[in-house]
This record gives sequence, structure tokens and C-alpha cells, in this order.
Amino acid sequence: MAAAALHAPDVTIVVNNAGATTGASFLDSPIANIRREFDINFFGAHSVAVQALDGIENDAIEVLADELTQQVKAGLEADPAALYSQLARQ
Repeated sequence: MAAAALHAPDVTIVVNNAGATTGASFLDSPIANIRREFDINFFGAHSVAVQALDGIENDAIEVLADELTQQVKAGLEADPAALYSQLARQ
């Protein structure tokens, strides 16, 4: 990302839609699988955002949006069972 920022100093929009899933169960999977998902999907997104914002002009409007954030926001507005299948009534 840092190299890309050097080549595009006038960027005003960054779309960060990369991600991965191991299908890891939060409770039952090896911690290495869970760490991999956090490294890619949380810390990776954080790194891109921080580096991108460093390259955006200080007086520009900045909006961070990604598909996962939209899904989480929609899920928080819904029944918790929409996010956690374990809570779904049988």
C-alpha cells in the first residue's frame, strides 16, 4: 500500500474489499485459523486504511466503507440470530 500511495498521491477514494475466510468456528477452530482471519480481515483492512488516509489530503472528505462494515451494520439492526446462527430458534 505504501508503494501504491507513492505512485498515486492524488487519491481521494480507496476501495478496500479484499478479505479471506477459513470457515473457522470461533469456539472450535485452532487459534492459528482465527488469527489468520483477524490478520487479513481486521489488521489488513486497518493497515490499508491508515496508509491510505496518510496519502489523502488533510482537507478532503474521508469516507471508509466496505462490504463487511455494511453487513455488520445491517446485522446489528436485525435480530441477533441473523449474525449468530446458534441463536436461531429450532
